[in-house]
Amino acid sequence: EKTKLQSLLTNSSATSEEKNNAYEQLKYLNEVEGQEEKLEKKVKEKYNLSCFIKIDNSEIKVVAVSKKHDTTLANNIMRLVQEEFKQKKNITVKFEK
Repeated sequence: EKTKLQSLLTNSSATSEEKNNAYEQLKYLNEVEGQEEKLEKKVKEKYNLSCFIKIDNSEIKVVAVSKKHDTTLANNIMRLVQEEFKQKKNITVKFEK
């Protein structure tokens, strides 16, 4: 998606409106990517767990690498993630070995 948007920005036949839209989408994707990385680091530091976080609007999916499937840990991770947002998010936590 990012590559597609970047090529649109450099496309000489694209309109200024198309380029502006591509720029805004690219900016949004970079912000989301930064938030995902920040949250992954926060979970790693607090719970010593490697994880992958995907943000899609109000949906946040957390996949944590852990042999133990602990509901208390899952709830704590959800709270930790929610702390970063003013609006309520739908957060799911999945454990994988």
